[in-house]
Amino acid sequence: MIKIFSGDTTTAYRDPACCFFNGEYQLFFTVSLKENGYMYNFTALSRSADLIHWSAPEILTEKDKAKNYCSPGSIIERGGEYILCVTSYPMPEPYSKCGIANENARIYTIRTYDFKHFSAPEI
Repeated sequence: MIKIFSGDTTTAYRDPACCFFNGEYQLFFTVSLKENGYMYNFTALSRSADLIHWSAPEILTEKDKAKNYCSPGSIIERGGEYILCVTSYPMPEPYSKCGIANENARIYTIRTYDFKHFSAPEI
């Protein structure tokens, strides 16, 4: 088994979604970070030409526990533009008080033409 990234007691990597573009695999995933009693989630990206060697994670979304963008899903191509679905998983309370998202969770999209430049998440 090949590990791409190793988590620890404060950081986890999960929810992979992958596509192939211009000779490279584009792997989107969630990075979860426990910090000062709170849980922060980010959508991140890593690239590989061979599915063995991967670039360091590139965080695509802001640090905001009221949004906590995560769980990348379908990647859809439309007219040369690629649209990635992500979820918001708001956790404004300390993790020990409430370990799940609140009622403000939503679906967002992030757009790119080249997998190097990304739009801000749009609801």
